Amino acid sequence: MSGVADTALDGGPGGARPRRLSPFGRFLRHVRRDPATLIGLVIVCSLILIAIFAPLIAPYGANQNAGAILAKPSWEYPFGTNFQGRDLFSRVVLGSRNSLIVAFPSVFLAVAIGLPLGMLVGYLGGYTDSVALRTFDIMFALPTILFAIALVAYLGPSLPNLILTITVLYIPRVAMVARGPTLSVKTRDYVLAGKMFGARNARILRTHILPNIAAPVLVESSLLLSEALLTEAALSFLGLGVQPPNPSWGADLGTGRFRRGGTDEDLIRIIRGGLLGTSMPPHEFLSVGDARTIVAFLRSLPAGGMAVDEAEVRIGDAARGREVFEGRGECTACHGIDGQGAMLAPDLGRAGIELGPATIERAILDPSAEVRAGNRFYQVVLAGGETVTGRLLNQDTHSIQMMSDGRLVAFLKADLRGSGFVPSPMPSYRDELSGDEVADLVAYLLTLGGEAAP
Repeated sequence: MSGVADTALDGGPGGARPRRLSPFGRFLRHVRRDPATLIGLVIVCSLILIAIFAPLIAPYGANQNAGAILAKPSWEYPFGTNFQGRDLFSRVVLGSRNSLIVAFPSVFLAVAIGLPLGMLVGYLGGYTDSVALRTFDIMFALPTILFAIALVAYLGPSLPNLILTITVLYIPRVAMVARGPTLSVKTRDYVLAGKMFGARNARILRTHILPNIAAPVLVESSLLLSEALLTEAALSFLGLGVQPPNPSWGADLGTGRFRRGGTDEDLIRIIRGGLLGTSMPPHEFLSVGDARTIVAFLRSLPAGGMAVDEAEVRIGDAARGREVFEGRGECTACHGIDGQGAMLAPDLGRAGIELGPATIERAILDPSAEVRAGNRFYQVVLAGGETVTGRLLNQDTHSIQMMSDGRLVAFLKADLRGSGFVPSPMPSYRDELSGDEVADLVAYLLTLGGEAAP
């Protein structure tokens, strides 16, 4: 039957005679007869082409501000924008690259290691086969996603470690698929004949066994490729895969979970537990009562009092903004970037990720009103009259912990003459900078932590 299925009639002088179809010809004939295969092929090829030409398809950069915050889907923003004003359609298109960059190398490495391993243990048998099987059984007994989470947490979240984790997960599966047919093929007559004529094991595995077990391994590889995409998305969703601000389907879904907290209990949970995968750390040292006080303060803010239409914020040229930051604005005298420079004021290395255009503009024009509670300056007066100024980290009944001049310092309240918050030393640039200079400075700060600064 297979001979009939793989042949076609070919006319000639002697009449019709069977002509064997090439593998590609059989594939094309199968695609023409099976619409589901054709649809799947079109989808897969489309995704690959989108990933290859992503920079040409995406209308905006992955971390470029599109000019609107939380915009609804429209012709201008097909998928809308996120809370940082970044176009979601562009991030989905560009995120396909990261997904495929993880999936293809992971499956390739798993096959490159698992295939020869499975062939070897199946061919040798005996004690080697038993040890390998018990090892694989242990790995199969562990829940896949929990094993992946533990491994990535140990190695650290990064793209190479994510590829390594998925590779380790899939090596036993490829090895088991290769082992099964190897046990059958090694008993065939042509393999036994090769052994009789003195062929080496490596030659037998390469020329006699590998071609006869390739088909099931290829099928398993195609299945693992789709699973690798899901595994990458799941780990990125949990904050253990592709790290923000890099685009990733899973990471963007994870960011969307925490767009707002509706009830007081939601806000308390977020404040004390932090947000996995974001820059907000847990504040477990805060009691529920302290967290409830913070929530009460947030609720006391006037409704809409700090709401500004992000689309109304003018964004200038980032290159000129850097000149203002380092020159006329004298911002480097207080602010550092990614731990470099002065540390008298908050580090601005992630300003483009954590802050929106309106927040940055308000901080430039009216810093005292916009400064965050955690960034307010706190001053203690020592018994001898000396003062120490910094940012308050924590205080309890007996002590105060502060960050001053880049160092962590602590004081006993019994040794102090007084303490309290002091006004921010940052001046208002409302009268110091022109409107164009403010717009340029906003543009530059939006690049920090996102698009590379010019």
